[in-house]
Amino acid sequence: MTLNSTAEIKKITGEDPVNAERKMGQPFTFISQATNLFAGNKMPKSSGTSFGWFRRWLIVPLERTIQEAPDLELEPKMHSELEGALVLAVRGLKQAMEQGGFDTPDLVKEASKNYEYSCSSAAYFINESIKFDSRHTTPISRSQLVDAYENFCRARRLFVESRQRLYELIEDLGSAHIKEKWLTRSGASDERGFIGMRIFYALPAY
Repeated sequence: MTLNSTAEIKKITGEDPVNAERKMGQPFTFISQATNLFAGNKMPKSSGTSFGWFRRWLIVPLERTIQEAPDLELEPKMHSELEGALVLAVRGLKQAMEQGGFDTPDLVKEASKNYEYSCSSAAYFINESIKFDSRHTTPISRSQLVDAYENFCRARRLFVESRQRLYELIEDLGSAHIKEKWLTRSGASDERGFIGMRIFYALPAY
């Protein structure tokens, strides 16, 4: 499944007015205060690849396969644990309030990155072909970056995103290492580029 428009989900999760109507009733507008939970076998592909879209997701992989026979006593067992679960939840909420937010497990961070790579060819290119390291002092021009990115997409038959999207991701993902630099070329105007990174070419797997 591919989400061709992310506008409604952004509204629901962004405290924007949402249009709705009761069945056989009058339409109305409301602001959702609910926490939205989605479950599925795969994450949906998305035509939206903005930072605002990806930051809305907290992806929790459920990778365990249960092959045993169903536990017919599972519901009463869960009910017997409710009191203890509430104690743990309150304790976790208190800790989150003290530190200003919840900790994000590495498994969840990795799943979120993988989702972004699956939706964004620019993020996929950076993950596969860019190495950030402040010790790399040889400048790379923006035109070199774009050429490498377009070749990467062409070899894999991927949709090419805008140059601005590529630059924004470079600056976001490599912020701890890279610096912008103006490159001066003889007989040509100056061009913007970066130091603190290098390009290595990973061939597509077939």
